[in-house]
Amino acid sequence: MTTKKDTKKDKEVANAKNKKRDSPDDEEVVNWDATALKDSENTRLLSEDVRQLLITRGELKKNLGGKKIEMIEYLKEKHDVGLVPKYKENVDELTKKELQCELRLRNLDDSEAKKETLIKRLNGEIAPPPNGPPLKKRKKAGRVAGRFVPKPLQVFVVRYTPLATAEEGDPKLLGVFKSKKKAYTRGIERLMEDMNELCADKKKKLDAVHEKLDKMDDDEMDKKLQVMNESVASACDKEDDASYVEINEETVE
Repeated sequence: MTTKKDTKKDKEVANAKNKKRDSPDDEEVVNWDATALKDSENTRLLSEDVRQLLITRGELKKNLGGKKIEMIEYLKEKHDVGLVPKYKENVDELTKKELQCELRLRNLDDSEAKKETLIKRLNGEIAPPPNGPPLKKRKKAGRVAGRFVPKPLQVFVVRYTPLATAEEGDPKLLGVFKSKKKAYTRGIERLMEDMNELCADKKKKLDAVHEKLDKMDDDEMDKKLQVMNESVASACDKEDDASYVEINEETVE
């Protein structure tokens, strides 16, 4: 016999199942076996991805070394799949690079997009592509039929999305570099051009940006780029009108 109490309980269960996820740490991904790191020896994630996952979970960059598989095992042993409380409650504090790593870890769509879109993907607010996200497998160097197969070349691809006020608003490729420093320098210089245009009559604001960059070390290029992206966004009337640069490490076969 079905009672009113049972009917009410059934509705509550149904509503809970249909409720949109509020955070990326729901029950969908609760253990490492449900991630791209299920098989530590056979994963598409690069050493840089694993290192970033560790840093996001509170590890110090200077303490991260060793082989990729060692970092993976350490990550799985010492940390949970879910984000630490700092980011779980404020996921918008993650950078685009950090968000893409989290998406990659969860086998979600990590393709280039604005930060707002990446957050929605991580929160489950945007459905993944019908056939799943495009997963690129990195190939290792080795020997095939007695001949050496060279290790795929790792390059840094610099993509730029212009200001909304630009005559040509389509995203552009600024270049492909073997050097990480050269790639980031190119992206930072392009954003600085936009900053000079936006703050032509705001010398103090420009000086403040230069001062921030000067205080950073040469090995903090990713932070310098983040500063530039955020500075351009703050100089625009609307954040969506801002230009931004995204740099991805990719493999060339």
